[in-house]
Amino acid sequence: MSDISLLNKAEEIAKSYHKGQMYGSKDYFSSHIEDVISETADLLNKYFVLNRDCINVLCVAALHDVLEDTDCSVDYLDTFFPVEVVEAVVLLSKNLSANNYLENIKNNKYAKAVKIADSRCNMNACIKQGDYNRAKKYLKNLCYLEATT
Repeated sequence: MSDISLLNKAEEIAKSYHKGQMYGSKDYFSSHIEDVISETADLLNKYFVLNRDCINVLCVAALHDVLEDTDCSVDYLDTFFPVEVVEAVVLLSKNLSANNYLENIKNNKYAKAVKIADSRCNMNACIKQGDYNRAKKYLKNLCYLEATT
């Protein structure tokens, strides 16, 4: 599969599996998933150099909630995506991840970039809704993930 075909497949799967889900009063895919893809794209020059990494991390961004929030399976994703994409999506899925959720994400370059993007999007959505306590949770995630150790 070509790079662009791989990304199109990731978006197609995310759109299909998230169909009917809402993010507040808006469609989940068009309001949240597309925002996370866009935010991840903004991080590419900070974390990635190779074209393959860029495509892979954008696929992870498209798929980041599909295992946690839908009945999509790891085996299904394995049929289309490289192992490093699927591993990152699994790490981002709290229902499949082992202990040390954020620590494991921080140690995976794809999962880390997408979790930063996801946390930024969620934090901004909380601020717009006036939910500052929840926004603090995402800010805490961001501080942990972006801290250099």
